[in-house]
Amino acid sequence: MVSFVDKARGLSRNPLGIIALFIAFIHGFATLLLGVAAGRLLCGERMPLVWFVVLFPVLVLGVFYLLVTRHNEKLYAPRDYRTDKSFQDASFLTRLTPAQKESRANEELVSIHTDVVQPSSVLEVSGDTAVARTTHDSTSVIPPLSNPDELRARLNLAERLGLKKIQKDRGLEIKNQVAFGNDASSAFDGVAQTGTSFVAIEVKLLRGSWTRPVTIREVLYRAMVANHMVQQRFGDRAEFRLLLVFVVEKGDVERGRLGRLIEPTLKEAPIAIEWEIYGLADLEKEFPDVTAET
Repeated sequence: MVSFVDKARGLSRNPLGIIALFIAFIHGFATLLLGVAAGRLLCGERMPLVWFVVLFPVLVLGVFYLLVTRHNEKLYAPRDYRTDKSFQDASFLTRLTPAQKESRANEELVSIHTDVVQPSSVLEVSGDTAVARTTHDSTSVIPPLSNPDELRARLNLAERLGLKKIQKDRGLEIKNQVAFGNDASSAFDGVAQTGTSFVAIEVKLLRGSWTRPVTIREVLYRAMVANHMVQQRFGDRAEFRLLLVFVVEKGDVERGRLGRLIEPTLKEAPIAIEWEIYGLADLEKEFPDVTAET
């Protein structure tokens, strides 16, 4: 009994151990009850216990898979890290929640739709309809997105291909859809971290080799928020860069034209910025496996 208590106390020192202890208790008691009382229970009374004993491990496996793949940084206690610094570094970048990802996707869809329909307005998404709000605070409903699901799929494909290209060409290990310090105002499509050096990567799907300055300024704002957080956490030893990746959906890839549009805005930024431009069709040919998975 003492040995069991000691083991239980050891397991309760981090979230992963607590989960294991909880699973062992529930499944153990259910199995024990079934074994002891099986002869006294009717068939209808035994079946729920049998199904529970059979299905509970499968359910636990599914939940554990989600925890490990989406929230692995939350499964460890501070004492599990060798140093305080390693704990701080690991907890600094956090994966976005499904709601945050959905919100970012809607903002991207609105931005793409605005470029074509009403470039001078600020839009909000409501279902599949975009509502334009002018500077006079009046509202008017503009035509809905012609095919929001298709546009969302192309946006998702462009982001995956853009990150894949950067990972291949620059040899970066990229975490997808993360924020600095769990702050959605500093979220990016990808972040590469090497020690105290961070590269925030934002992928933009363009209809042609052009974009609006307001789109660039919005990314710069998030980058400056992230840079401030990095400097606060790691001090002078920290490095932060923003990498903009433009994926052109239609037409020729004109780097010179896009450069003339965005570089005046980039020069105003107090952080290091790089940018690349690729054709969506070229990336699809280079990474057919990513295209097939989408």
